[in-house]
Amino acid sequence: MDNLPLMVKAAQDAKPIFEALKRGQNSVVGVAGYCWGGKFAVEVAKTNEVEAVVISHPYAVTADDMKEVKNPIEILGGQNDTVTPPTLVYRIVHTLRQRNEIPYYAKIFPRVAHGFACRYNATDPFAVKTGEEALALMLDWFHKYLK
Repeated sequence: MDNLPLMVKAAQDAKPIFEALKRGQNSVVGVAGYCWGGKFAVEVAKTNEVEAVVISHPYAVTADDMKEVKNPIEILGGQNDTVTPPTLVYRIVHTLRQRNEIPYYAKIFPRVAHGFACRYNATDPFAVKTGEEALALMLDWFHKYLK
């Protein structure tokens, strides 16, 4: 977790990028983060720079992070993820549930480990199906909140 300050700084440094996107044809911006990118996405979600966030098997995200999130957030975890175990996802959901004002969705995919949404075995039908379901959930989340 030595790189946490760098991820926080990266989220701050991205502000001009989001501003430029919003000045163009895109009036709304969403961020998806996998693993390390999950922490980046959560840090961005603590600002008013984006409208929605999806994190899949995030690294270094805490339940306390959710106290500052300002945007709808979807959390996708894996049953066998040792980096972000289901117990952490449950604590994250508990924190969001207490806040009431932030829309959220969380799902723990059965029988998958860290990386299931983007680094899966393309020859394993179950892994492919799970990765495709995670992608579909992400796209549905963005379609719902990026209007």
